[in-house]
Amino acid sequence: MIEAFRFYKELGKYSRPGFTGVPEALSSYLNNEAAMVFYSTYIMDDITVEEVQKRTVEQFDPKLVENTGFANLMINTRASSFGEVVGLGILNTSKNKDAAEQWIKFLMSGSNYVYWLHMAPGGMNPTRSSIAQMDEFLDNPVLERYGKDQITTIISALDTVERFEFMEGEIIEEMSILSGNFVVGKAINRMFANDWTPQQTAQWAQEEAERVLAK
Repeated sequence: MIEAFRFYKELGKYSRPGFTGVPEALSSYLNNEAAMVFYSTYIMDDITVEEVQKRTVEQFDPKLVENTGFANLMINTRASSFGEVVGLGILNTSKNKDAAEQWIKFLMSGSNYVYWLHMAPGGMNPTRSSIAQMDEFLDNPVLERYGKDQITTIISALDTVERFEFMEGEIIEEMSILSGNFVVGKAINRMFANDWTPQQTAQWAQEEAERVLAK
């Protein structure tokens, strides 16, 4: 964790001054105030669709999509990326398990799955590159602007996804509680606000984690 804080603080040297949240990151990129931002793939329609882009900026930039690339991993001690695979579950308490199972199979099959992904083009992406390369999947006003190679590159980030909840094949169940209480995010915020060292930041995070888990 200390190394993660150290690397994050090093990256902070190249960030815009002050605190930056999601709206500020989006606005700074669309306004050409930042050459690079750390953002989810939900930014893809903001870049390509005039109506969506103008919710954030006054002037639409039709060339922005052509000048945008995606880095699907970061490298410090090893190649790594951040992400998650979202699935559908059926509760044990469900009174309609069979119907729910049939619905999920319907939704996750063939054209139905593509239609579902197109509800948030770019934001929701398939986990399999074979689907990403399908003409049917790319037949979308947003996705077609990026092309097969770009979409495949984005999806390949799943090969290097790492999260603090999973370490060397082990699931750390307590981390879900810590994530829900934003312990790591708050630690990073305090690191920059107070100019803490990575060691000081890790110490605060440890104490805060113990406090949260003791509830």
